[in-house]
Amino acid sequence: MKELFRLRVSDIAKASGEPIPDSDLVVTRASSLNSIDKNSILFVKKLTEDNMESVKSASDCLILIPDDTPTDLVDAIRVHNVIAQVPNPRLSYAKVMTVALKSVLVRCQYTNRNGAVVADDAVIGEDTVIEPGAFVDHSVVIGSNVRVHAGAVIRAFSEMGDNTIIRENAVIGSEGFGFERDADGTPIRLPHLGGVRIGRNVEIGALNSVCAGTIDPTILEDNVKTGFLIHIAHNCAIGEGAIITACAELSGSVTVGKRVWIAPNVSVAEGRQIGEGAIVGIGAVVIKDVEPGAVVAGNPAKPTAEITKINRAIARLVADKDGR
Repeated sequence: MKELFRLRVSDIAKASGEPIPDSDLVVTRASSLNSIDKNSILFVKKLTEDNMESVKSASDCLILIPDDTPTDLVDAIRVHNVIAQVPNPRLSYAKVMTVALKSVLVRCQYTNRNGAVVADDAVIGEDTVIEPGAFVDHSVVIGSNVRVHAGAVIRAFSEMGDNTIIRENAVIGSEGFGFERDADGTPIRLPHLGGVRIGRNVEIGALNSVCAGTIDPTILEDNVKTGFLIHIAHNCAIGEGAIITACAELSGSVTVGKRVWIAPNVSVAEGRQIGEGAIVGIGAVVIKDVEPGAVVAGNPAKPTAEITKINRAIARLVADKDGR
């Protein structure tokens, strides 16, 4: 992620009211544990063996960690960073980033291009058409031979590859739905800055919403196709060639494998994984991971072979009862 702001940690501490040590360290962006940049703000809900090496790689960062973290672990990452031990790192991150983003003044002008509103720093490839009524925000990169249909909105930090189609009134890169509750129960919005990264030859249907990732981008790989009225939440990753049909809903951090078929009116719970080549039947409610190549249906979704077995068992029980 590019530089978003330039603030001293001590100024952030004062403005946010969070228990952050005074420091002249300057931070300029947010990072996730998957990719830590210098001079970043990041949070860790719990330090574990799995994420410790990643955290140790941080340098010149403000790191928010749980206040019950053992001293030896704190000391191991304090050498090159500013460490804030807080009761709820995710909540503190939301407050800190809210303060940081208030300091941001996007020095960007918007121009009218044949009825579309396009930021002057947006990068638009050759032979790309932005239809009247569309909006393209700052820090957007659009490839060649792309068509953005009337009424579509492409928000900041979104990228899309060549030969992609964004149909009418789709919204790409708007902030996802993420909140942490304060001590008094007040919801505090978690800023979503990751944008959306869309591959080549992708088609996004009319009235879709594809939400920005929290820190890293929401990803749609090459040749993904979506129907009308589909919602793809923050931090999702949609594999190459996946097809998602009308009115499906994918909650946050869902992973969809290559060449998956998702039928109409499917709902997928947060964080679930749908394996490569799987088929999810119409109206299914996915609350468990789906194995590669599986065919599932129902509420809750189950493999269709299992559903058939259950239905046959029920039919036998009914027949036995009627035969008495």
